Amino acid sequence: MHHTGFIRDVFRDFMLLNRERLAFGVNQVITKSISLINEDFKNKNIDIDIVFSGDPQANGHPNEHGQVLLNLLMNAKDAFMERSVSNARIRVRSWTENGRAVVTITDNAGGIDKENLDKIFDAYLPPKH
Repeated sequence: MHHTGFIRDVFRDFMLLNRERLAFGVNQVITKSISLINEDFKNKNIDIDIVFSGDPQANGHPNEHGQVLLNLLMNAKDAFMERSVSNARIRVRSWTENGRAVVTITDNAGGIDKENLDKIFDAYLPPKH
């Protein structure tokens, strides 16, 4: 079963219903997002480690936060597949620092090409590492 379309549909529906800025638990959004793709990643032998330190809170659009997380995870999966990475591993960490929620996502897929580093926040960058 291909989950990408399903994930996109789920978050599109959530985003249409929820345009108001809300206080939300970052860890809950991370857990929900990873639950949507975890089976597919396990089937492709990609391990996801989750490290929560505390219970960081944020204000904004939780579903958009989840969509960004899913995009990053799917990009990592694509890089693992393209590069035939053995021992594929993603680590998602969250904590609070100076009153702000911090989330990091790291992987061992080999990094982003140098020519794309200054474009990572461009709206039309192809979704690849």
